[in-house]
Amino acid sequence: MKVTRIIIGALSASLLGLSMLAFAPSTTTSVPQWHATWLYHPRTLGEAKAKASEVIVGRVAEVKAGPDIVVPVAGEASGEDRIATQRITVEVVKSLKGKTSSTLTIFHTGTETQFIEGDPGYQVGES
Repeated sequence: MKVTRIIIGALSASLLGLSMLAFAPSTTTSVPQWHATWLYHPRTLGEAKAKASEVIVGRVAEVKAGPDIVVPVAGEASGEDRIATQRITVEVVKSLKGKTSSTLTIFHTGTETQFIEGDPGYQVGES
C-alpha cells in the first residue's frame, strides 16, 4: 500500500535521525573496510512509531538523483562500485506524531529502474 510506504519512509527517516548508524573499522585487512548497522531493530510498525519523533502521511512531490555511494572494489575495471541514490521530497498531508515542516526529504538507495527487490524507486504523485 502506497500510504504505508510513505509512513514507513518517514519512520525510517526519523529513526535514522534518532539512532544513527554505528560504524566499525575492520582490522583483519590492510585496506580499511567498514560495516554499518542500525542501532534499533523494530519488529513491528508500532515499535517503529514509538521510536520515531515524527510520523506523517504524505505525497511524493519531487524525486531527484542523489550522489552515488562509491565503494572501492578490487577487480572492477574502474576500481570502484557505485550505488545510485535518490532524494525524495515529500509534502506532508497529515502529521500523525510530532511536529514537522510542510515538506521533508528522505534518502533512498536505488532508482526507479535499479533497486533492491521490494523497495522500488519513488514516483512523483505517489501517496
